Amino acid sequence: MGLVAYTVPVVNIGGNPFFIAAATLMGFGTLSWIFGWLLHVITGMGIGAIFGVVVTRVSRLRNLRIGPALVAGIAVGLAAWVVLFLPVMFLLTPALVSAGLSSGGLVVNILFGVILASLFAVGQLLYFVEPEKAAQACEVCGAIFPSAEELGRHQSEKHKRVETEQT
Repeated sequence: MGLVAYTVPVVNIGGNPFFIAAATLMGFGTLSWIFGWLLHVITGMGIGAIFGVVVTRVSRLRNLRIGPALVAGIAVGLAAWVVLFLPVMFLLTPALVSAGLSSGGLVVNILFGVILASLFAVGQLLYFVEPEKAAQACEVCGAIFPSAEELGRHQSEKHKRVETEQT
């Protein structure tokens, strides 16, 4: 995505992408390139990790179809643009607002979300994730298991005394 960001350079600040231009305006001087890339990569990894956790934990979002995944990706891109990109642009680096970067940033962030969701959907297909698999809960201790077989094994191994005491 950093390479895609180079397609929307900040003309007034050396023609670098937003994350390097922002680091330059924040006063990092010669370290702007390193600091900008570092923040860019860490931010992308964080957004991707949050997306992965949310999608795998919320059964309505977990699916194998590409259409709903792309909608979720667009939503993530919009959220990243509104929550991260715009505040940095308007609060920390107001000089970038005059550079007209907000629309380019929107496109890049939506593209990020689409790529993230697409890769996640492909990953689900490659690893044969079963999106609608119902969890099984142990009535004795409340532990949750992905299958009835594992629940039965748990109950026979861990709650053997409880079963014999009840009968």
